[in-house]
Amino acid sequence: LSALAPRTSGPTEPEPVAAWIGLVGLGLLAAEGLPLAWRRIRPVVVAAVVVVASAGYGLVVVPAPPYAGWVALFAVAAHVPGFRRAMVFGGVVAAALAGGVVAAAVVRPEGRNELVALLLVTLIVLLAGGLTRAQRDRLSALRERAASLEREQDAVRGQAALEERLRIARDLHDLVGHG
Repeated sequence: LSALAPRTSGPTEPEPVAAWIGLVGLGLLAAEGLPLAWRRIRPVVVAAVVVVASAGYGLVVVPAPPYAGWVALFAVAAHVPGFRRAMVFGGVVAAALAGGVVAAAVVRPEGRNELVALLLVTLIVLLAGGLTRAQRDRLSALRERAASLEREQDAVRGQAALEERLRIARDLHDLVGHG
């Protein structure tokens, strides 16, 4: 119904430009969402693609929370091998996300109200990914320790069984020898 009403107030963008922005926005949304399927396999590459697409969407279409960027950031912090390496890459991704959010807020003033909240959420996502990574590493170490203890117990049981067999063999040898 509003499409039929004549536009009387405010400057508007020409129809071809709006259509072009819509197509670019759709492409950038696809570039943000589709790579997330590979976030556990190639977290750094996925994060790079998603952060660039997220920044582009915020600059070209409308400033929006970088949800896909946060998922990619969490994946980097949680899945890159080595805790320190994961935190370094996670910090770079978080800085890139923050830069994209700040750039979008500078270019489009309607996004400035949520700027501090978005930056805090980015930091929280980085910390949550790091904590998840630390917990996963600790659980992995505990599993390895439990497996090591189980192997050690199996070796002790095997040694005890061998000693018992040798004792029985000596006793049987003595019994047959004295008989």
